[in-house]
Amino acid sequence: MDTQLHTFEFPPSKLALIAPDVSLQRYMEIGLRPSLRKFTEFRPVVISQAGLSRYEKEGTSGGNILGSSIAKSGATNVICNISAGIIEDSQELTNDYRLRLDKDIIEAVEQEYGEREQEGEGKGDNASAYASVYTVVEVSKGRNGPPTAEEIELSQSLYETILHSGLIPQDSLKIKLGLKSEDENGNPVILREEDELLSELKPKKSFRFVLYAKIQVYSKTGPLFDLCYGSLLEALKNTRLPEMYIGEKESEAEIKLNRNKRNGSNGADVEDYDLICDSTAAHNLQLNQNRLS
Repeated sequence: MDTQLHTFEFPPSKLALIAPDVSLQRYMEIGLRPSLRKFTEFRPVVISQAGLSRYEKEGTSGGNILGSSIAKSGATNVICNISAGIIEDSQELTNDYRLRLDKDIIEAVEQEYGEREQEGEGKGDNASAYASVYTVVEVSKGRNGPPTAEEIELSQSLYETILHSGLIPQDSLKIKLGLKSEDENGNPVILREEDELLSELKPKKSFRFVLYAKIQVYSKTGPLFDLCYGSLLEALKNTRLPEMYIGEKESEAEIKLNRNKRNGSNGADVEDYDLICDSTAAHNLQLNQNRLS
């Protein structure tokens, strides 16, 4: 029986998998990182607009992307697209009660919620005053499958980082509704907040945008959080939100507003509106510039 010890040689790539601490120590002894760069040398990172947004293109675009960016670091490319949805403001607070409880109980809950917000402001920890972006990170693997643990953790980390940084105030996502009408010559016009007619006909409900980000990673070569975060920030900085207005209902002659009220069996009022996005008019997403790193 041969009891003699034999020497095995492994290429650097295999040694890094078998004994990463030994591999790193050998690189450090010669003053290099595993990427063969010195400690003071870094891979160049370029972050710019991707040109995929409907407002970055010339002419009218029918896409739903409101902001985009691309980050390049070596062979790694990260593309971020921002889109948006619309929900009723404070929907999370009243949605479970609107059809089951009467108006007095709803108002009591809203008042209690407002008092909690004020207490939070006094303590300097009012997370409800800021919004975040619902992020989905996809790392290209050359095959389809469920999201990996890395993708889920990246998505959650980006959401929490944006939320707790205070970068996006809730007020910047509130929708200022207009009213589409006609002037004396029959030309379509959009009435805004300063118009007296709109102040009388505007809905009691308020609405706001919800932001979504889809981040696609190609040719991963290392940690991804910094690249994804930088790409997300750049996309948010050039995001433009469409102007919104209420469409008229031509069949109503007295009040040209698509507003229907019906009393449910529980006595609650339910209002329906047709919210229309302006195909050309938009405004920049307002960010807290002092929170940008």
